[in-house]
Amino acid sequence: MAKKTAEILSRAYGKGKDYQNIIDKFLTKSIRQETKFTAYGFFVIDNSTLFKIISAVTTYLVILIQFKQLEESKND
Repeated sequence: MAKKTAEILSRAYGKGKDYQNIIDKFLTKSIRQETKFTAYGFFVIDNSTLFKIISAVTTYLVILIQFKQLEESKND
């Protein structure tokens, strides 16, 4: 995908000064722009958030397994 984008930009760059200015502005903006993933704008999802989510899910699953084992031991 990136290779194809580079090919398109290089072809357009040779078409004239107007295209060169547009491409220069596009590349400058895309280099400076920081990509952030959000949960519908409520909070940013980064490595820290993912770690917290995975930790919470793992803890929840461990507790569920323990309750299931306790229930099975009472039925025996």
